Amino acid sequence: MDETMMNIAESNRANGAGGMGARLLRELIRTPVFLEIIKSTLRDLDPDSARQLVRTLMWEDAELSLSLIGSVPQIINYMGAAGLELGKQMKNFPPALLDQYVPQVLGEINMDTFKAYPEVYGPLFDSMKVAEAVPVFMGMAVNMGTGLVINAAEKNPNFVGDALSQVNGRQVLKAGFAIIRSGLRWMVSGVKKLLKRGK
Repeated sequence: MDETMMNIAESNRANGAGGMGARLLRELIRTPVFLEIIKSTLRDLDPDSARQLVRTLMWEDAELSLSLIGSVPQIINYMGAAGLELGKQMKNFPPALLDQYVPQVLGEINMDTFKAYPEVYGPLFDSMKVAEAVPVFMGMAVNMGTGLVINAAEKNPNFVGDALSQVNGRQVLKAGFAIIRSGLRWMVSGVKKLLKRGK
């Protein structure tokens, strides 16, 4: 194993660091002991340990925490590319297998955690004055969401009913009113600009 790791390190130095993780993982996966470690670790994952990990990383070493925060864009881009590739590779699985496991996996996701994101990150974004960037991300999210809706509607005639059964009506109303208010302000601002130009 040590000789294999040395060969990987030498290859990385010769060819650059890109893809180092994939090459290293490829070698480790071939080791039964390592596979058992991965399975055991994944089985023991829980939200409380994630919270403890974040608190430890954030407050044990200030320099490390700032480095991690600075690496957030790279981490998000990495996870985004990984998620996209995962979707592409899942197309190679038999549909019957996906129908059996995907609903089960989605059903085990704790959506309450994600519902708390706006409450936690909203004030944080306000304090950091990043409101200007929010519309850009919202536009990107809408474009991505509409693509998903089109694909889902083509495959499931009852898509709208199934989707609405999972929707929080109160949250939708709040978001709708927020969009209407923003739209009215945009219209008023446009009218004011036209009137100023007319003068």
